[in-house]
Amino acid sequence: MSSNLAKATVGAFFGSCVEWFDFFIYGTASALFFGTLFFPETDPAVGTVLSLLTFAVGFLARPLGGILFGHMGDRIGRKNTFVVTLALMGTSTFLIGVLPTYGSIGIWAPIILVCLRILQGLGVGGEWGGSILMTVENAPSKWRAFFGILPQLGSPVGTIMANGSFSALALMDKDALQSWGWRIPFLASAVLIIIGFVIRLGVGETEEFKAETEETGKSKSPVKEVFTQAWGRVLLVAGSRLYEATFFTVATVFVVGYATGKLGVEKPVVLNSILYGGIAEVIALPIFGLLLFKAKPRTLLQFGALTGALAIFPFFLLIEGGNPVLIALAMIVTFFLGTASWAAYPTLFADVFPSRIRYTGISVGFQAATIFSGFAPSVVSYLSIAAGNTWWPVAIFVMITALVSSGCAFVLGRIKPAGKDANAGAGKTTKAVRA
Repeated sequence: MSSNLAKATVGAFFGSCVEWFDFFIYGTASALFFGTLFFPETDPAVGTVLSLLTFAVGFLARPLGGILFGHMGDRIGRKNTFVVTLALMGTSTFLIGVLPTYGSIGIWAPIILVCLRILQGLGVGGEWGGSILMTVENAPSKWRAFFGILPQLGSPVGTIMANGSFSALALMDKDALQSWGWRIPFLASAVLIIIGFVIRLGVGETEEFKAETEETGKSKSPVKEVFTQAWGRVLLVAGSRLYEATFFTVATVFVVGYATGKLGVEKPVVLNSILYGGIAEVIALPIFGLLLFKAKPRTLLQFGALTGALAIFPFFLLIEGGNPVLIALAMIVTFFLGTASWAAYPTLFADVFPSRIRYTGISVGFQAATIFSGFAPSVVSYLSIAAGNTWWPVAIFVMITALVSSGCAFVLGRIKPAGKDANAGAGKTTKAVRA
């Protein structure tokens, strides 16, 4: 392993940890605390929905971040963009941790919260694409798929750390937790950010990007090229990711509020169950990564989506029972199976775009799915309430996304990979990247 690949892999892993640590702590805080802290003048149920909408606002910003930083990554290089996204993402998260509540500064509190959430979303929008490309484009061709899963490990590890944080905080006095304890995870994220930032400063540009752009030149307008010539592939990437993104937000945000609210399950029980699910993902990722030496990424993604469709009703039946052991089992099994899709993304998505527009293409496609999934907790909360505060409409909603993802993955996997041959023709013709 080259020194640059090692640094890129570690730097990508830390950035991914920060991304998903931030994702989970904000989702948990919005479900459990932000309704009363930032929207105290509303009915408690309405306050929770409003706080979940601030959660969703960050997802609206992600595709914009994908466009902005994708353009930067394809124009000025992966390395510099790789550093900027972490700085923006980390700073906004830390500032949320020191933000005064409504009781201190009134209406400015939710306004500033939304602004910080937007900045956080912009940074996250460019983070995943940069992390993946810094590893995939530096790795030997035979090892691209395996190295691609290493930044993906940051998702379950970040979830484990965030969940462990809130599980520990749940042991605090309720008033102290509501007053200041919720801030601790946001402030603690600074440690991960600093480590990741220092590592990333020492990473060089990817060899593949340097070689192929020297041969064919950089795209003058990656965003224009993606939206005019590769828009079909962007939509397929978004559709392929729809189930995983939706299920994760439903399981880690909606289920937390549903189980603790309607079912009366203790918060630590639900949070620990998600923690166990994260551990299952850490175990599953290397397993599915090794399978990528034999199986096609498309096949693995379809496996994750279709088993998710089959498992979603049993998942909610186990949650509904309120038994701590069965809730944990539900999280472990569904998280493990869903990891198949997560492992398939890096090479499946990267290979359908030539390197001159790859950062933009995968970032926009990957983050476009988050517009849908970001609003999923609010939408399924409404569906659940409209159906009598039950779970079955939520299960149907998630099942539909799984079927869509499987179909999109099937089509995406049949597209010829866009490597050097595609790049060679990209400057002369648009056929190489047209979906």
